Amino acid sequence: MDGGGVGSLNELLFATNSHIESETRSLVQQCIRDFNRVSGIVENFERIVDRAYKSFAAAALAVFAVDRGDTTYGSMLHIVDMYCSGKMNFQRPDSGYIGGSAGEDSDHSLLVLELQRLDIPQVKYSKEQMRLYAVTGLSKYVTSQVLLSTGIENDLVDKMGDACEALDMTVRQIDILNSLGNRYVESENSDTIALRSKADTHQATIDRLRKESEEASVVRHTFETVLLRIQSL
Repeated sequence: MDGGGVGSLNELLFATNSHIESETRSLVQQCIRDFNRVSGIVENFERIVDRAYKSFAAAALAVFAVDRGDTTYGSMLHIVDMYCSGKMNFQRPDSGYIGGSAGEDSDHSLLVLELQRLDIPQVKYSKEQMRLYAVTGLSKYVTSQVLLSTGIENDLVDKMGDACEALDMTVRQIDILNSLGNRYVESENSDTIALRSKADTHQATIDRLRKESEEASVVRHTFETVLLRIQSL
């Protein structure tokens, strides 16, 4: 196999890794929307990797077939273009097991034989390496989201603290005006009316920030739980 063939394999591998990254990140976001999904994230991760490798192995075998002169799939470039665009599905029917298929083991064995025949390093194109790459990428992503969500939550808490201080100050100002004997004209006192309006605004801000910080706390907790789950991968 010439450099073009190896290049085609690398493009297939890159596209597969990118697909896994997109799918696993989407999986995490589903957990954010529905915490109950967290319990199945490891199983679903394995399913994504299994299916992706199955598709990659079948596409790689098509490239090897073209290298031997088979015209079934056209050129290597055509295979890569169709695979990367998602317009060509090389997967065989599922066998009923998670990530399994009737021809998955044979495809994997044939891929290993082809790599050996052409003296191409097997590790780079192995399922184990693909899985390791996916685990590393997912761990980095979730860790970054834990840090980001923690920062967002802390920022909201700080802003709520500032709003509470502003409300306390405004309430004290109102109390001072009342203590000066303005109670009898309170309803008509422009200063008091303005301060009460200001206090209402501060309270509304506090209520909004409290709700947002509670939501941020849930998101942060979910990311932390996901991170704990995927540590078993």
